[in-house]
Amino acid sequence: MLGPRIPVTERAQDLHDSSLVLDCHAHFLIHGMAVGRKFHHTHKRPWFYNPTKSQLDLGSVTRGGVNALAFTSYAAGLPFRRNIGAYTDAIFDRYLEILEECQGRVVHCENPRQIREAAAKGDLASFLTIEGGHVFEGNLERIEHFYQRGVRMTTLTHFVSNGIADSCQNPYRPLGGLSPFGREVIAAMERLGMMVDVTHLSDSAMKQTLALVTRPPLTSHTALRRYNPTLERNITADTAKEIARGGGLIGIIFFLRYLGASGYDMHSPARHAADLAEMCGAECLCVGRDIDSPIYTPLGFVDAADWPQFTQALIN
Repeated sequence: MLGPRIPVTERAQDLHDSSLVLDCHAHFLIHGMAVGRKFHHTHKRPWFYNPTKSQLDLGSVTRGGVNALAFTSYAAGLPFRRNIGAYTDAIFDRYLEILEECQGRVVHCENPRQIREAAAKGDLASFLTIEGGHVFEGNLERIEHFYQRGVRMTTLTHFVSNGIADSCQNPYRPLGGLSPFGREVIAAMERLGMMVDVTHLSDSAMKQTLALVTRPPLTSHTALRRYNPTLERNITADTAKEIARGGGLIGIIFFLRYLGASGYDMHSPARHAADLAEMCGAECLCVGRDIDSPIYTPLGFVDAADWPQFTQALIN
């Protein structure tokens, strides 16, 4: 959003430029699918909160020094949409069109080696993730289908409880955490090598999932509950430590509502990162800005070109 920017020093810019910068949760595909927005076109910067405008395009990502970007699929479930799996396939077809439109400047990746190789060549590494396990439509075979399409990370649920797990953002929680089918979903994801994203889980579902997983989990876009104590969507210090103990990752979101009392500019997400580094070690940190979804970002962060401010805020 429009607001005071954090001045970026030469030291911070050099550190930023010499690092592999990865965003593990971003929603350009919402715009790319719904209105056919072109990733390779430069879009007008959304100076004020306007979820119909995009904060992501190839130009802004390049100017912001981003090396790797999640193309996260989201499809609303019932009663808003039927045939969710088919619609998700259509979203991924649009993603393939985006790759073609970018003429080799965006490279689809399915493992860390491919990401590093693309970044070393100066290309943008892209990877596919899904928000909401309801796209599996109660069928374990759909997990392998989307894995074969290139998906390497999925949140078990989203805004509503589904047949897999209860959501933290819905008072209707019929499962008491995970369902038996949810446990099968986690086993199938881990068997394939699809990361289990615990974002949006209720506290009960979070506890049960972290006790069940055998591979490092992650929460791709979250914040610390200490700065917004009434928001179950944010994780507690104990949950953060448990994720870190399992070798997992904690992604910092750029949504001011979730960042809470930590501030209003780019120092706000940096404070969450600093607290997590002190509690759990810096190696557990990642970033999932959640931009191009209906969120409002910290003051001074207008689009992806403003990422170096976050590096400066971390130094500060």
